[in-house]
Amino acid sequence: MNGFGPVIVKALGEFVRVIKERGVTTLLVEQNSTFSSAFSDREYLLEKGAICWYGSCEGLKGKPEVMK
Repeated sequence: MNGFGPVIVKALGEFVRVIKERGVTTLLVEQNSTFSSAFSDREYLLEKGAICWYGSCEGLKGKPEVMK
């Protein structure tokens, strides 16, 4: 989240965490996978508008070649 200041990023993260704790399903579109994986159960990676990988956050951590 390079476009927002650290205070805003922190506030957004706290807001998304509260929503998740309440059991609300959300769709978060974010380029920073480190940020988004903190709130995600599943991740989908897009390349040129098409899904090129999907799975659990833990599964993605074991695939550095996908992150290239």
